[in-house]
Order: sequence, then structure tokens, then C-alpha cells
Amino acid sequence: MIDAGTQLPHDAGKTATETLGAASEGADLMQAVKHTTQQQSAAFTELSLTINGLIDASHNNFALVAELGADAAELPTRGMELFEQMGRFQHGAPGSGPAL
Repeated sequence: MIDAGTQLPHDAGKTATETLGAASEGADLMQAVKHTTQQQSAAFTELSLTINGLIDASHNNFALVAELGADAAELPTRGMELFEQMGRFQHGAPGSGPAL
């Protein structure tokens, strides 16, 4: 009977120690989850910034292509203007036009 009386507090102490150990493991696990979540959040932020940079670069490229297209459309007109300007110079016989 005395042994049973001393065994009960011993078992209770053992159970309390196991409970504290499990709680400590749970706290460690929660800390690991928190750390992983913070890393994922940082990675998502970096990914978002990268995607926004790509979008900005695409918009800039589109604007440059549009500008290049407009400039290319003017080339025939500019070429004719240059040809007309060159026609004002006399090379060789009068009225012969520009020498090409």
C-alpha cells in the first residue's frame, strides 16, 4: 500500500515531465513553422517584385516597338524629302538631277 502511495506521485511526475517535453516539442515545431512561413513570405515578395519588373519591362518594350514602327513608317517620306533636297544640287549637266 505504501508502495502504491509512492508510485502515484512518481507516475504523476513522470507524466508531467512527458507533458512538458511534448509541449516543448510542440513549441519547437511552431517556431519552425513560423520560420518557414516567414521565408515563404519573403520569397513571395521577391517573386512579386520580379513579376512587376517584368511587366514594366514589357510595357517599355511595347512603347519602344510602337515608336520604332512609327519611325519606320516615316522612312519613305523622309527618303523622298532627302531625294528632293539633293535634287537642288547640280551635278554634271544642268537639269540632270542628283548623281546617284
